[in-house]
Amino acid sequence: MPHHDAEYSSVNDPRQAMIGITQSPDGRIGGPVGFPMIHGQQLGQPIRSPEILRQGLDQNSLLNSLRRRWPLALGLGILLAIGVATILFFVFPDESQAVSLLKVHSEKPTLLKDIEGTGEGAASYELYQGTQLQAVTGEFVLQKALMLEPYNISSIDKLYREADKVEWLRENLVVRFLRDSEYLEVSLAENMEEEELERIVNAVVDAYLEEVVYGASRQAKKSKEMLERSLRDIKEQQSALRKDYEELAASLGTSEDETSNIKIQMGLEERRVNRLQRKEAQDRIALAFVEREAIVRNARDPAVVDAQIQEQLAEDPNIQMMMQQIAYWDSMIMMYKSKSKHQTPALKRLLAEREKMQTELANMQRQMVASAQANYQKQPDLIIRQANNQYLATVNVYAPQIEALDKRHAEILEELKTLSEQSADLVSRAAELEQLDLLAASMSERLYEWDVELVAQQEIPRVQVIQRAIAHPSINEVERWLIISGGGLLMLGLTCFGVGYMEFRNRRLDGPSQMDEGLGIRVIGTLPALSHRRINRESDPVVATLMESIDSVRTTLMHDATSKDRRIVLVTSAGPQEGRTTVASQLAASLARAGRRTLLIDGDVRHPVLHGLFDLPLENGLCEVLREEMDVADAIRPTHAEGLWIMTAGYCDADAMHALANDVLAPVMKELRDQYDFIIIDGAPILGLPDSMILGQYCDGAILSVLRDYSKVPLVYQTSELLKGVGIRLIGAVVNGVRAKSDTRIERLHLAAPRTQTTPAVEPAEV
Repeated sequence: MPHHDAEYSSVNDPRQAMIGITQSPDGRIGGPVGFPMIHGQQLGQPIRSPEILRQGLDQNSLLNSLRRRWPLALGLGILLAIGVATILFFVFPDESQAVSLLKVHSEKPTLLKDIEGTGEGAASYELYQGTQLQAVTGEFVLQKALMLEPYNISSIDKLYREADKVEWLRENLVVRFLRDSEYLEVSLAENMEEEELERIVNAVVDAYLEEVVYGASRQAKKSKEMLERSLRDIKEQQSALRKDYEELAASLGTSEDETSNIKIQMGLEERRVNRLQRKEAQDRIALAFVEREAIVRNARDPAVVDAQIQEQLAEDPNIQMMMQQIAYWDSMIMMYKSKSKHQTPALKRLLAEREKMQTELANMQRQMVASAQANYQKQPDLIIRQANNQYLATVNVYAPQIEALDKRHAEILEELKTLSEQSADLVSRAAELEQLDLLAASMSERLYEWDVELVAQQEIPRVQVIQRAIAHPSINEVERWLIISGGGLLMLGLTCFGVGYMEFRNRRLDGPSQMDEGLGIRVIGTLPALSHRRINRESDPVVATLMESIDSVRTTLMHDATSKDRRIVLVTSAGPQEGRTTVASQLAASLARAGRRTLLIDGDVRHPVLHGLFDLPLENGLCEVLREEMDVADAIRPTHAEGLWIMTAGYCDADAMHALANDVLAPVMKELRDQYDFIIIDGAPILGLPDSMILGQYCDGAILSVLRDYSKVPLVYQTSELLKGVGIRLIGAVVNGVRAKSDTRIERLHLAAPRTQTTPAVEPAEV
């Protein structure tokens, strides 16, 4: 049995050791009862992993991860960056926007501030705003804009190619009131010439002013002209009636008593005042009736109801969300149409989605309109009830006055009839004349008000153009390319970070410091990366560095052999392809060059390599010795290097593996220990196979071979714990693949040294 340090207990039965050692997913290393203590901790107890296995991603780890995967990170990053930049190129097209600004006054401009009822409330203004928004994109306004001179927007290429020009204008024009203001904005953003955008927006604004704003003024002027004609007719009647009255009064005034005439005049005067008061009361009632009828007519007017329903639809969040989605698809459809004249699959898909959404929106609007109309018909109208109540209140106030005035009027007529039957005709004509005077005065007052209002509308129109259409780029060229390049660079950075993070999760070995400082495993040597082509070039500086590095490992091993009797050494690794065969063969060759009788054993019987490196047959090796088919001395062969012998793996089968688990190898190793100064065993990987841990029971220690940028730190730590768990002394680790720095002293020594013996370079099987 091999010799072990004092801090490790011996394991009497290597088979028991190999069968009993297990490792659970939570980091426990356990085995049968009675296993030894390791570093003061019983096997089976939780082992606290080193900090290096728990630490997060830092700057150095990220840089090392990117160093290993820089082709993938750079290639994928450039590819994704180009993709993102391409998407941003189309998302932020080189388009312009024309904006026109109008001011819509919250109250109708008037010069008669003291007249009752000239102001408007907030609800009325909101309704007026909604009406104006609908009017700007109405069919009659857009048709007028297409034919309006001198703009001639139908000839613009973009519109000329459209089959339904009105629908295109309705879809692309953005008409909205700025938040909490009286300003109405009409804008159009398209990939067109700025002058064409300005023409379209100005044409729509002028058509709106012509058809809607100025149209209301023209209607008011027509009504005023009709009232003027009526007033002229009344004045003609008034003139004729006054003439007849004066002739009749002259004929009656010469034949009556003076007292009777005075009474008649007083009666007539009282009657006139009575009629004026009655006329005023009737006017009050008539005005209340007209106001009630106007309120009822407006409340029952389908246009007003439709406007209120449209206002409810505009405020519905579901409809707003669907209209925003349609607007987004419209922008995407226009972008695709602007880039290709043909309908691509993506464009067809967007058109289908938009048509489906429009159908759903239309169905929802129809349902809401039907429901709202039903509610308006079923529910009592509070406004109408209020108007009726106000009208009845007015009637209750003035109707008794009219009744009293009518009673007094009858009394005055009776008195006048008594005074003079001949004056009845005169009184009647006087009454008619008074009525005509009152009517003419009322109509003159109304005409005066209209004249003032028309002047106010001309001087201060309710809708004013604050800014004609001004086109400007939606996003300038510099900002556009900054966004595109910034997005590409950001995607490149994110891709590199993502690749680096995914590589970091593998926690591959970055360098010797992670072994020594991170895992607490002594690094006894570092070997440079060396390709198969360069290893056969003895003049290559890297070959000289490799030999010097392996000689440093040899020096450490010889010192340990002198002080602690470590002459049988197992070279193993956590997994395959981590350079253990290179370390074992080069270390054995270095010991032979140092004058030590050295035996190199190929312990990786399942995947032997050494026989090929030394150009020897595979058979008659370790497996034959294990099966006791030949003597150990016959299985050892010399090599071209003086002082170096080799035992190949032999032909491996189940019998050889069963014999390896028994004590067959114990006397063989004892015999070989007496014959050689050093025995180097090239073992199999530790993880997944028990071979190296069985061979390690007969060794004085083990050297762990790791490969920079390949070996995974958690697996290396697991391997070291497994070796310690079965009592195998871990001498240290050799890090392969370390970048070698050129040293002129090593190169000169390597080239100038006399070659008294030739040691062929051994080609590493694992890099």
